[in-house]
Amino acid sequence: MTTLSVIMPVYNVEKYLYQAIDSVINQPCKDMEIILVDDGSTDKSGQICDEYALKDSRIKVIHKENGGVSSARNAGLDVATGEYVLFFDSDDVVIPNAYNEEIRDMLDGCDAIFFDLLLGDENCNVISRKNCARIPNGTTHDVLTKIAVFRLTTIIFSRRIAEENKI
Repeated sequence: MTTLSVIMPVYNVEKYLYQAIDSVINQPCKDMEIILVDDGSTDKSGQICDEYALKDSRIKVIHKENGGVSSARNAGLDVATGEYVLFFDSDDVVIPNAYNEEIRDMLDGCDAIFFDLLLGDENCNVISRKNCARIPNGTTHDVLTKIAVFRLTTIIFSRRIAEENKI
């Protein structure tokens, strides 16, 4: 089983897509798959995804009718094989060495890891900021239901948690 599935919804982002994909494939963690979900793009985004899939065997491409970012993420989850999942926006860039080979050790005993985490209350007031927070097994439901978590793309979480909580 692959350690990490990176799911990237793609919709009309040809201007940013090369840089976003390059930033993921150049990470030192090689035990990952990258799922590019073309959500009905009308520009060259879908073609760019296909180009990358031909060059890197870790990349899977899904082409679907436009259904929005949640629909695209769910389509990616349907084919993901990784033990852990990261949703990544196609107009973002990952800093070098963010996903390294030690990621499996970091995830041991955790349902999720939040990077550069902003926590907020129900009124969206920031109450805490942490560079890295590990969420022990069995406590993720409380985090997801009692605290507003900003910046979903900075979370690596167990695929089991995604399936159980219909994320």
